[in-house]
Amino acid sequence: MYARTENLVILGDMNADCSYLTKKGRDNLRLRRDSRYKWRITDDMDTTVSVQKCAYDRLVAVL
Repeated sequence: MYARTENLVILGDMNADCSYLTKKGRDNLRLRRDSRYKWRITDDMDTTVSVQKCAYDRLVAVL
């Protein structure tokens, strides 16, 4: 993160769930370990239109 950045929003299709990124992989992400980052689309949410229940799309904020 840039030293002088106070507010930041990251939004997009991150493929951050299910077969693309495992729970272990998510737990190792710096964005997950740093408590300044708030994941507004959480792991239990479904952002797909298929029968799978996966949170591929994410919204991460530092406010």
